[in-house]
Amino acid sequence: MRMMLLVLSLFFLNTINAKTIRVPIDEPRIQAGINIASNGDTILVAEGRYFENINFKGKSILVASHYLLDGDSSHIARTIIDGSRPTHPDSGSVVFFVSGENIQATLLGFTITNGSGTITLVKFRNEVYKTRGGGGIFCYNASASIRENLIIDNHIAEDYFVFGGGINAQSQDKDTFINIENNKILHNSVRGKRQACANGIHLVGNGRIVGNLIAHNFSDSDWLANGGIACWSEIPRYILIQDNRIQYNIASGKKRAVGGGISVESATTAMIRGNYIAYNELNGPEVTSGGGIHLVYRTSSDTLIGNTIINNRANIGQFTQARGGGIGLTNNSNTSNPLIMENIISGNLAMVGGAIYSKNSRVDIRSNTINNNTDMLWK
Repeated sequence: MRMMLLVLSLFFLNTINAKTIRVPIDEPRIQAGINIASNGDTILVAEGRYFENINFKGKSILVASHYLLDGDSSHIARTIIDGSRPTHPDSGSVVFFVSGENIQATLLGFTITNGSGTITLVKFRNEVYKTRGGGGIFCYNASASIRENLIIDNHIAEDYFVFGGGINAQSQDKDTFINIENNKILHNSVRGKRQACANGIHLVGNGRIVGNLIAHNFSDSDWLANGGIACWSEIPRYILIQDNRIQYNIASGKKRAVGGGISVESATTAMIRGNYIAYNELNGPEVTSGGGIHLVYRTSSDTLIGNTIINNRANIGQFTQARGGGIGLTNNSNTSNPLIMENIISGNLAMVGGAIYSKNSRVDIRSNTINNNTDMLWK
């Protein structure tokens, strides 16, 4: 009881002592406001263009535009964090959560633009790879809440591996969690020789992707390209992908392209519910799979329920194995048995499996509406 009273006392003390730091009135720059802030503070940013690459520095703070005050969305377009002038070219993301932040670290109501991503060494299957990721936002071994932002025109190019044109969130810490909610993630791009993964959102870890518009993003690679959202993990993780509009994204790989809308791989468990996944496109001369959704190397079971998956294309070249215009499942283990239920799957195109294609995978398909899909092999 004493411990509970002490915790409550500290909570209310922090709330009482919280302050609002106004930019540019109290501090001329957003980062200057963050630097003097304490946990629980708010950095309130007036309209304008701020040429900065900001870092939350491990603080549980709210950084917000005046959208916070009145809910007027015009503040979002007029309060711009422009990352085109990084102090070092290897750290070109616009916003950083890289110091163990918790879920109270919140970015709200900005335009995030002109980011070029951040170089990181990532260990995968006992090999270390140089990657560049997070054109707009880079979250590494940290939690964050990213809400009501316009993340637009961030572009990453690197020799080998590129991840997350809009957002790259990667964590090996099982206790981290990222909330990505009600953002517009538009016109971002990733270009990499080996892999261009997730032109919209790349997530390795636990998270929630809800109510976003992810559209008109582009991936290009000399080998493998993924589309709007890509999630994976070598160890068990859980993600919710719900009520998003994922549309008009293009992934073009010189060899392979998979997951035009969503790609889920390895040990991550995904609940994919109530999304509108439409007009996404895969281009690859050897293999394309999952114009709408791609599930590959799964060791756990996903749930796809109540989604509208329409007019996606796993495009066909001269030698392409184009599979799963709507949904593609490839090489999933016997421990994986995804449920595909109550979806509308219509107007999708592939060489085989215009609606759904499964290779070396178990799947439970129930009560879906499946019509007007095209298998080019049988035309």
